[in-house]
Amino acid sequence: MKTDALPIDAPLAAALNIFPNPSSGSSTIAFHLDREASVSLSVYDQAGRLVTILVNTKLAAGDYYKEAGEGIVIFYINISKISEAM
Repeated sequence: MKTDALPIDAPLAAALNIFPNPSSGSSTIAFHLDREASVSLSVYDQAGRLVTILVNTKLAAGDYYKEAGEGIVIFYINISKISEAM
């Protein structure tokens, strides 16, 4: 299997939400996948240092919720379709 990056407008991730926003405490990231995908979701601090990796795996279609911790942070999500190698 190999993964191929998709343009942001591809119908793979139908929704991405961070709540509450803004937050003075813990935040939750919610996202929906239309089909199976390889997902990486990381949290960085204001200086650009990696704080934690919340997700780094293949996920089935569905809704997902991840606690993101506290403070002012930057979220980076990468969603790639999974295709059969030729």
